[in-house]
Amino acid sequence: IEQGKTARVTTSLGTDISFNLNPRGIMGSFRPLNMPGDMLAIPGGRVGMNPEHGYGILYAESIAASQDPPQVFMSKPIKIVWDDNWAVEISGEGECTEWLVQMMETGDRNARWWGECMFGIHPKSNAFGYPSAPTEVYFTGVHSRPDTLHNALGHSAGAGGVVSNRH
Repeated sequence: IEQGKTARVTTSLGTDISFNLNPRGIMGSFRPLNMPGDMLAIPGGRVGMNPEHGYGILYAESIAASQDPPQVFMSKPIKIVWDDNWAVEISGEGECTEWLVQMMETGDRNARWWGECMFGIHPKSNAFGYPSAPTEVYFTGVHSRPDTLHNALGHSAGAGGVVSNRH
């Protein structure tokens, strides 16, 4: 990832997103632990990026339970269309579509910013606990699953330069 210029992710559901990579905006637990506070996702491995000039369509099948959505896993996905890192369209028939649109509309002006794209890189990593468990139990696992593409609207945790009170 650090040697690349762009990233492109496609899924069988129809997700097709791409964005430029900035080495300052790459984070995760794929490097050796060497600084105070470094964390390793157990059993280990995730990479996160702050997308730059991101475009495409993302189909989301779940919402972070820490945000109190009506449901965590949806029977129909939410469609998010990215145009230069902005979610210009949020639509679909999923249970959380209206809730997500409302959350973005009540956020600050940067709530629709594509702040993060993460996925697990350990082939045997699994989420710990379930969405009914406290956030601390499953948060790390959800970010580290190799079968989950985690994206965030709002807050840019790294070198993105755009900050929001939503994530």
